[in-house]
Amino acid sequence: MDISSIKIIIIEINNFIDNNEIYYLSLHEILINKSKNSIMKKIIVLIIAILTMNVANAQWSTANLSTPRYDMRATSVGSKAFFAGGFDTNSNVSSVVDIYDNNTNTWSTANLSVTKATFGATSVGSKVFFGGGYGSNGTSSIVDIYDNNTNTWSTDNLSVARYDISATSVGTKVLFAGGADNGYVRFSVVDIYDNSTNTWSTANLSQARPMISATSIGTKAFFAGGEIGEDNYTSVVDIYDNSTNTWSTANLSVGRSDLSATSVGTKVFFAGGYTNNGISDVVDIYDNSTNTWSTANLSVPRVSLSATSVGNKVYFAGGIDDNYHLSSVIDIYDNSTNTWSTDNLSVARQSLSATSIGTKVFFAGGLAPSVVNIHYYDVSSKVDIYNNGTNENNFPIGSKIQVGTDSTISYWNGTAWIVVAPGLPGQSLRFVNGIPSWINN
Repeated sequence: MDISSIKIIIIEINNFIDNNEIYYLSLHEILINKSKNSIMKKIIVLIIAILTMNVANAQWSTANLSTPRYDMRATSVGSKAFFAGGFDTNSNVSSVVDIYDNNTNTWSTANLSVTKATFGATSVGSKVFFGGGYGSNGTSSIVDIYDNNTNTWSTDNLSVARYDISATSVGTKVLFAGGADNGYVRFSVVDIYDNSTNTWSTANLSQARPMISATSIGTKAFFAGGEIGEDNYTSVVDIYDNSTNTWSTANLSVGRSDLSATSVGTKVFFAGGYTNNGISDVVDIYDNSTNTWSTANLSVPRVSLSATSVGNKVYFAGGIDDNYHLSSVIDIYDNSTNTWSTDNLSVARQSLSATSIGTKVFFAGGLAPSVVNIHYYDVSSKVDIYNNGTNENNFPIGSKIQVGTDSTISYWNGTAWIVVAPGLPGQSLRFVNGIPSWINN
């Protein structure tokens, strides 16, 4: 390899792209045909540089929902992530469902049977469920169900119409818990659907309440916090054990509502929320392997944030901080190292929705700062996507890329040079599962 020629190329690229991109290229071995003169080398590398501009942080990308919305609900099944309902730019409730397919890297849309927001969303088996909520016809009992195996939609009904409902799944069961009606009568009912028997049953929480945070781990489903009266927030955690079909209770360290929940490994997390004393930074953590509770703290107190997990990491994104400013902060906990770090959304916002699929996490929609009036919010269509995979979007160190005399690009797969098909304008050449692929920026 002609090392000096690579150094010259790096210097030439410096005139066109930022230091992040130089760092990205300088980490990897790039082979150029020695038969080409220096001018052709400059042109070809410049073409690659133009195609890969704006990839300052290769693990983050953005997309847009078909329509701006907030207070959506998100969940995933198979290779698909769903972002459903919510309020649009005119504060009207929406029936739109934006669907991302990780296998094809494409977006599509569908519609719920009714317009609604603040409903419960979860998945089990091949099905996703969107139950209850508040819509243009008032409080809803309708459960919209999508079956990924058959690519069909159907509906069912909860035992009681309600909104501000929470949902999670455990084993073969989905659970829709708590909520309130139009008169803000609070409910303790839990509607339980068993996918293995296609039957519904009901149970009750220990306290009637909306604005609960729900998640699950192992054989247990957790329903934490909530509002039991006006400005009165509970610390109760109702726990359903699917293996014994029994209920028990525990307590958060601080009573609160509108907190966010997710799980990773053997742990469940309940972060932020409203307390009787304001907005909280507390993260309550339950470890199912030791049956113990502990606490941590977000970097910034927040409410109306979103949470999800992928791999060994959990993410708590956005929200409103204790100064009532919109936040772009993402608090990240790595279960493999027991450490916390932070990152940022592309746009600060609250009431966004989060889910994960494959190695990717998604933070979609929400209320963002207005570009016209600082005292108002804009409804956002932004989707921030973080890829936790170690290979996708990055050229692994030692990757061999060759540029032909006809400007074709090839890579060494260990035994032979493989030609990469041409990309399209606006795409970047990145590794996906060890293979160079053109990906939309």
